[in-house]
Amino acid sequence: MLEGYNISSHSITNIINLNDFEFEKLTNPKKRAIQKSAKNIEIQFISENINNVNLAEYYNVLKKNRELKNVKPTHTLDELIYLKKNLANRIILLSAVINNTVTGICILFIIKDDIVLNFYLATDEDYKKDRVSDYILYKSIEWAKNNGFRLYDIGTSNIGNMLLEGLFEFKKKFMANGFFRKTFKLILSDITPSP
Repeated sequence: MLEGYNISSHSITNIINLNDFEFEKLTNPKKRAIQKSAKNIEIQFISENINNVNLAEYYNVLKKNRELKNVKPTHTLDELIYLKKNLANRIILLSAVINNTVTGICILFIIKDDIVLNFYLATDEDYKKDRVSDYILYKSIEWAKNNGFRLYDIGTSNIGNMLLEGLFEFKKKFMANGFFRKTFKLILSDITPSP
């Protein structure tokens, strides 16, 4: 324990230096996948009419994706709506759409003026062959770079203490380096007030 804080968890996060990120630096198979996906997938930014009705399909993609991994999303649909309405410019919602169907989602949190965190990236398994995750991730990175961000945190590559090597490798292909992340927890009941 240090100054009342305990380390509550460890994880590996993957961060892209956007100053170095360029489409041409990606591997040829990754570039081809993105170019092919661009023909079928439309990326939409969601910023208006945020409510339970118009985000239901969007959130359903996230929920189903997390159920396949035996986890739940950190946020409920109501919580995401609340965050977007109250932190409108700091929460970016993207969807990947094929034939009017939401096939993937991405939720970015702007955590500092020059750092963006990809808090959620989820795709519908029925559209796996369309490489939705490659395309929506690339477009969100491109958006961050074009909007002057310096670092793009793709998020963690583990569940609990288990590293998901496939996920880690997927993120590395987008020029992301792995970093060790510690989460600290402050236990307020252990702090004695000053006299």
